[in-house]
Amino acid sequence: MLRVTHAQLKELIRVSVERKVPLMIWGSPGIGKTYCAKEVAKEQGIDLIDLRLSLFDPTELKGLPAFVDYEGPDGKLLKKTVWTTSDLIPSSGKGILLLDELNMAPELIQAPAYQLLQFRQIGTSVLGDEWGIIATGNKLSDQTPTHMLSSALVNRIMHVELNPPNIDAWVTWALDNALDDRVIGFVISNPGELYKIADITTEEYAFPTPRSWELTSRVILGIEDIQKVQHLAMSLIGTETGSKFVAFVKLSQTIQFEKYLENPKLIKEICDISKIDVLYNFVVNVVKYWKLAKHKISKRAMKKFDSSKKVKLYGIDTFVKLAINMEQREAGALLLRLLKRQNENSFKKQLLSCKDWKLCTEIYGKYLI
Repeated sequence: MLRVTHAQLKELIRVSVERKVPLMIWGSPGIGKTYCAKEVAKEQGIDLIDLRLSLFDPTELKGLPAFVDYEGPDGKLLKKTVWTTSDLIPSSGKGILLLDELNMAPELIQAPAYQLLQFRQIGTSVLGDEWGIIATGNKLSDQTPTHMLSSALVNRIMHVELNPPNIDAWVTWALDNALDDRVIGFVISNPGELYKIADITTEEYAFPTPRSWELTSRVILGIEDIQKVQHLAMSLIGTETGSKFVAFVKLSQTIQFEKYLENPKLIKEICDISKIDVLYNFVVNVVKYWKLAKHKISKRAMKKFDSSKKVKLYGIDTFVKLAINMEQREAGALLLRLLKRQNENSFKKQLLSCKDWKLCTEIYGKYLI
C-alpha cells in the first residue's frame, strides 16, 4: 500500500473530493487521519460531516419504511411501502462526508456503504454533487476492534496508509497550534516519545501519540504544580512516558538561567548531546521568561523562572546571542520559533534592531521567514 506523509495526504484528499473518487486512509490511532480531513475542509471553507457507520443500523442509513396511498388500476385506494430519505446523507451544500473508522462497522452495515461509495447514494438518499467521500480505518495490527472489509468494498475506493508524523513536521504543527512549550521541548529532545504503538496486554491504556500529546498540552497548559502535571500527563501518555516528561519538567529547578542570560556564550556548556534534555528545558523555560518580561508581569512572578532569585529583564539581543551560541542548531531554531510565535510582527521588528541580526539570519534564516 502507498505510504504518505501528512502533507501528501492532504493533497490526495483535495483531489479525491474534487474528482469524486472516495479515498480510504489507513493508519494507527492518533496520528492525524481525521485531523487531515478536517484541515482540508477548514482550508477550503467547506463542511465536514463525521458519519461513523458503526453507530448505526442499516435502516437508519437507508431510511425508514412508510406507507403511502395510491390509486390502483380499478380506482381503488391502495397502500404501498416507500423508503423515507435519511438526513444522514447531505443532499445540498459542499463538503466532505467522513466515514470515520469504517472498518469498525460490521458486515451488515458495510453493505449500504457499497452503494454509497460506488453510486453516491443509499436507498433514496442521494449524496449532493458537491460532496466528496473520505474514509478512515485502523490497521489490524494496532489491536483495535476492526472487521475485515470485503473485496467488493475495497475495490471501489483509493487506499493509502498515513505515516506517523516525523519530528520536524510535528514541531511545525505544534508551534502553529500553540501547544504547551514543555510538551514541544520534551518531544523534540526525545523524538522516540512522539509515537509508540499501544500494548494493551500490559493494561497500560494510555500511550503517546500526536493526538494524546495535543490533549496533554491542553490539560496542563498554565499549570505549574508538578504533581498535577504528573497525574494529568500520565493519564494521557502513560506512566513510562509520563515519568520521563515529568523528569524533564523538573529539570528547570536545576538550571541556572541567570548564568546563561548574563553570558550567552556559556550556553555551549549544555549543548553537548548528553545534556540535550537540559538544553531544551532551558529553551522552553527561557521563552517563558521572555514572555513574562515582554508582558511586564510582576517581579514576584518572574522569580519562579530565575533560580538565583535575582530579577532582571533581558531584551531580544540576549536571546539572539543565545541562539547563535547554541551548537545544537535545532535548539536555537526552536528558541527563535517559540519567540516568533508570540507576536511575529513585533519579533521581526525587534530582530532587525539587533546588532547580530545578520549573523542570526544567516544561521536561522529559513526559520524566520
